[in-house]
Amino acid sequence: MIESIDYKWVLAGAAAIISISNLTYYFSNVFKGKTKPHMFTWLIWGLVAMTVAAGQIVDGAGAGATLTVIASLNCMAIAILAYIKGDKNISRSDKICLFTCFIALCLWPITKLPLLSVVIVTLVDLIGYIPTIRKSYNKPHEENLFTFVIFLISVTLSIFALENYTMLTMLYFVAMNIANLSMVILLVIRRNKLGYKVFA
Repeated sequence: MIESIDYKWVLAGAAAIISISNLTYYFSNVFKGKTKPHMFTWLIWGLVAMTVAAGQIVDGAGAGATLTVIASLNCMAIAILAYIKGDKNISRSDKICLFTCFIALCLWPITKLPLLSVVIVTLVDLIGYIPTIRKSYNKPHEENLFTFVIFLISVTLSIFALENYTMLTMLYFVAMNIANLSMVILLVIRRNKLGYKVFA
């Protein structure tokens, strides 16, 4: 019989492979000009994921933290690519989001309360969706629907891979699934309304 930890590492490995494959696919679409990521959104997501990964590791998430670590690296890679080939329309609200993110990142070492930091950066992460939501509402064809669907799957696998279920280890994953599902719904509705192919 397979022990629980082995089963969870299999799930974590599957989530990691899906995440890396998703990154490769996303990069391909950016280079082809089909997708134009918003730099600030991905930078915020990367910084937040790094903080959450640290919190999950501290709270014993075990295998379940694997995706968060990989996601943080993926987001930073996409942020760099977005700086080169993505959407450079940076608004005041985008700058406020990034500034808030940096403040939240400083709270952990100051307060010594990882849960507080994770709660705040998770909220910041959700705020980080604002630039992409704004862009996707107006230009739904410039964001990748498939990427958000795949992220939903990989995050769900990571939830099952967690070795310790607490607010600290689960909050970020649950919030991400709600946010990504919302993005999928938004893109489907707006593409359909504006006459674009939904799954192009």
